[in-house]
Amino acid sequence: TARVGGAQPDPETNNNYSEAPTTVTVKADLGIYKSGAPRPYTPGQPITYTLTVTNAGPSAVHAVTLTEQLPATIVSPAYTVTTGSFDPATGAWTGLNLSAGNTVVLTLTGVVSPSQRGLLTNTVTVTPTDATDPYPFDNESSEAIPQATGELAGLVYQDTNGNRTRDPGEPGLDNVTVVITDSQGFTQAVQTADGGRYTVTVPTGVTAIGVNEATLPAGYAQTAGQNPNTVTVTSGATEALAG
Repeated sequence: TARVGGAQPDPETNNNYSEAPTTVTVKADLGIYKSGAPRPYTPGQPITYTLTVTNAGPSAVHAVTLTEQLPATIVSPAYTVTTGSFDPATGAWTGLNLSAGNTVVLTLTGVVSPSQRGLLTNTVTVTPTDATDPYPFDNESSEAIPQATGELAGLVYQDTNGNRTRDPGEPGLDNVTVVITDSQGFTQAVQTADGGRYTVTVPTGVTAIGVNEATLPAGYAQTAGQNPNTVTVTSGATEALAG
């Protein structure tokens, strides 16, 4: 409001002032970064995500909304925050005093479902509730965690002398079907090649390997090992099997 006056009497004082509305916009440049551990993950085992919200200013914010695309295979999720109160049903994170240059952290813990396979992808977006974000390009963060796997390699060969050990000169058998059931119960069939060899990548854990004897040459039968045989595959390792 502005008013004007003078030394002389004014017969019309009702036009000596003027009002104009002023809009004040509160701005806060928020950002978010999400990380997960362990990396790689193992189905059936715990996992932890850390969400860090930053404020580059200029204004403080007192509430934000987190929109998270949490995979259904993260079971029993639990949330803890360094400050304020978080409602996972709505994504509302209230009771903050996030001033320029500061951060707040939310930690999510859960268990990866035994049925989860492949990349575990999780995306989260942050939006200020009581401010406008002038640079929203850094308001989203995604994390893709690979599954813990190992390489399973084996060999099917002709045990010429019947001693259940591969000796020099004993040939490998190609085009034999090997049936592999991994630790998650998924079954796949591979064929031997390049001198009776096979290689396949599977999740970590106890894995069963069997030879389909109907695919062996006529008159042949498996003599070495069990059918199926089992081996424990560890992350990144190659388990060599011969049969």
